[in-house]
Amino acid sequence: MDLITTDQAFLPVSEQMQPEKSSEMSRLLNAALIDRQFCDLLLTHPELALSKGYNGEAFLLSFRDRQFILRARFASLTDFAERWLAFDRRGSSQSVRNR
Repeated sequence: MDLITTDQAFLPVSEQMQPEKSSEMSRLLNAALIDRQFCDLLLTHPELALSKGYNGEAFLLSFRDRQFILRARFASLTDFAERWLAFDRRGSSQSVRNR
């Protein structure tokens, strides 16, 4: 029996079209999970956190995702992640409908 590899698996159109978006948000969230200081900075001063990046690396976020982060205020990293997922799902379903 052969194993199914990632490149053979079906991905929704939104994930196929924008893999870099998901990976950049994942990098941002992972940095906040790993480093409490970065997490605090992201939650209290998101513009500074995004401009500084993490460990010398910038986050290459879409304009839409960047605006979401800069406009919203989050109570916790969990709040950030939950609200971003809801926001991203709405945007992905709208972009698929607009095709």
